[in-house]
Amino acid sequence: LKQNTPRSEVFDYFNQWHICYHGTSAHALPTIVECGSLLPPGLVNHHGDKIKARDSETHLRPQRIVPAGKKLPTKKQIFTSPKIEYAAHNVYAETYKFKGKDFKVALAFFIKPGAYNVGQGTIKGMEGDGLEWYTPKHGVHVLYGILV
Repeated sequence: LKQNTPRSEVFDYFNQWHICYHGTSAHALPTIVECGSLLPPGLVNHHGDKIKARDSETHLRPQRIVPAGKKLPTKKQIFTSPKIEYAAHNVYAETYKFKGKDFKVALAFFIKPGAYNVGQGTIKGMEGDGLEWYTPKHGVHVLYGILV
C-alpha cells in the first residue's frame, strides 16, 4: 500500500515503528482499508457504524482462553500480534471460501513504540508470552499491507 510520504518521513514508520498483524474478516476489510487504521470498540467509524468488541468479560470466542491468574483486557482494546501465525488463527481471521478455495484476511500495520501493552497469548495451544499487543489508542496503527 502506498503511504502518505510526508507523514511517513516525519514519523519514520519504516525504521522506528514496530510491525504487527491483525486478523479480520473479509467483511471488515474495506472499512479498515478506507480508514487506514484500527479503531477500538466503542468508537464510530467514518460510515457511522459503532465498533463492537468480539469478546466480553462474560463471553469469549471458542478456543480463546484466559491465562491462569490473568484477566483478559477486553474493554475497548485493539488486539494485534507480532506473529502472523497468531493473527491468522481462526479466532481472529475468519475463513472464507472463494472459487472452492479457503482464504483468510490479515493486515500488516506499523504500530507506534510505547503505545501498546504486551500480553500472553489467549488462544488455546498458543499461550506464549508476548503474542498479544493491545492498546485502547487509535491513531497509533498505520496500515502497511493486506495479507490473503
